[in-house]
Amino acid sequence: MSIAAGGGCAAVTATSTVEILARPTATIAYTGNPFCQTVASTTQAITVSAVTGGPLTTVNFSYVTAPGLTLNTATGAIDLNSTPGTYTVKYRFTGANGCLDSSSTSVTIKPRPTSTISYVGSATICSNVSPVVSGVVTAVGPWTLTLSNGQTATGTGNGPWSISVNTLNPGQTGSYSVSSLVDANCSAVAVPDMPGSVTITKRTTTSGSIPTAANIKVCEGLEASINVTLTSPAQCSPTPQFSGVFKIEKWNGFNYVSPVNYPWTITVGPSTTGIAAAINIPPSFFPNATSTTILYRVSWVSLVDCNGCSADPLTGSVVIESVPTADLTVSAAPTADVCPGTNMTFTVNQTTTIPNAVFNWEATDASGAVIGSGSNVLFGTNAVNTNLGLSCPYNGLVTFTFTSVNPNCCACIGAPITRTVMVRDIVAPTWTTTIGSLNATLECNNTAGLTAAQLLKPVATDNCDNDVTNIVKTTGLFVASATCPQAGTYTNTWRVTDDCGNISAVFTQVITIQDTQAPTWNTGASTLNSTLECSDASGLNAAQAL
Repeated sequence: MSIAAGGGCAAVTATSTVEILARPTATIAYTGNPFCQTVASTTQAITVSAVTGGPLTTVNFSYVTAPGLTLNTATGAIDLNSTPGTYTVKYRFTGANGCLDSSSTSVTIKPRPTSTISYVGSATICSNVSPVVSGVVTAVGPWTLTLSNGQTATGTGNGPWSISVNTLNPGQTGSYSVSSLVDANCSAVAVPDMPGSVTITKRTTTSGSIPTAANIKVCEGLEASINVTLTSPAQCSPTPQFSGVFKIEKWNGFNYVSPVNYPWTITVGPSTTGIAAAINIPPSFFPNATSTTILYRVSWVSLVDCNGCSADPLTGSVVIESVPTADLTVSAAPTADVCPGTNMTFTVNQTTTIPNAVFNWEATDASGAVIGSGSNVLFGTNAVNTNLGLSCPYNGLVTFTFTSVNPNCCACIGAPITRTVMVRDIVAPTWTTTIGSLNATLECNNTAGLTAAQLLKPVATDNCDNDVTNIVKTTGLFVASATCPQAGTYTNTWRVTDDCGNISAVFTQVITIQDTQAPTWNTGASTLNSTLECSDASGLNAAQAL
């Protein structure tokens, strides 16, 4: 070392020895780094290695990043329950030679994954529904979530998850929770990372069947009754209600085609299983305007019970044979009144030719009582010709009902046709003898003429009664003229009543007796003349007395 002169003095040279000591070194680390955050306080010690210049004396430990890490500054131990994050821990120490140095390391505490669990909908579900359990995961992907029934879901990051539960059988109740969740870093802990559970009950099975049976023969125009067997869960008792849909298809000679749906609803009970019911389908679903049988197949589309649950399974079908009936034409009924006892005729034919078809007819009175009928009558002109045995005093409407019969199968009865006839006689007999034609004018001395005139009588006729000879005469007394006792009149009257009690008008005969002739002398002319003596007084008296 050289020291410069001053004040005119010469420079001076001095020598000294300097020792530079080696710095101590050390490496620190946390075995197992990175770590998953623990639920409870957990101490993780620090490891000091690769020491030089030791033994070392610890000054302290500290973190140089934001707070959140629980650190023992004397030992360097950390608490794994610290806030997740990446921290830098610094170790300050002195070596054996007293030199001070430091060493740093990075430590990471990672968050555990978490999940919620929920179930949207009724806790009681239909037997054919798979409940979907869902939730939201907070995790670092990839992650795997395991449900308590062993089913799993996977994902790549935060977000929703769902599992369609396939282990719950009809009639069972299941409770479900998240049993495991592992992401790319850590595993979740049941509490508090995977809270909650859901409980779901699956109803017993609803089902419907159409029992295997022979074809059902149905006359065209009539409804078909389909037997079914239905099952429903106990929740539907005591009066289960079902809503179903049948599919009805027509056989075209090769296949069943042209499906038409028939919806229906039925309430049955009380029962909870094996319910037998009959579903009536209107005839419009089985039309047949032909002369041959048409086949229709009835099968299931759907069945829903009172809980709104769809049935599963739906089994069976049945074939409907729509048997044709003859369409009739019937002649018109008479518009005028028909006399009791007069035959009424109707011509009956079929518009479609069905072999061996016949018809029935029935006649009823106004009260609905049957007063005549015919069965298995052949078609033709005046096929019905009857007076129904009616007689006076019958007075009322008669309704004829005609129905066709197909004897080839099921004795199918066709649609009825009616005709109405008024049967009565309200017309009185009339006189065919001209009014006044039986009157006579006779001389008072014409006894033969009077006798002949008194024997005359009128003739009557009636629209219904063929014999109206039961004429009743009222003989009149002689009524003398006021001016001539020998002159006067006889007035005779007649009335007649027909079988139905209708009384005719009065027929009147007037016989007039007259005296138009002067008296004549029976004594001969001059036979009373006398010639007497003047003295013959007695003779004169006698002549005067003649």
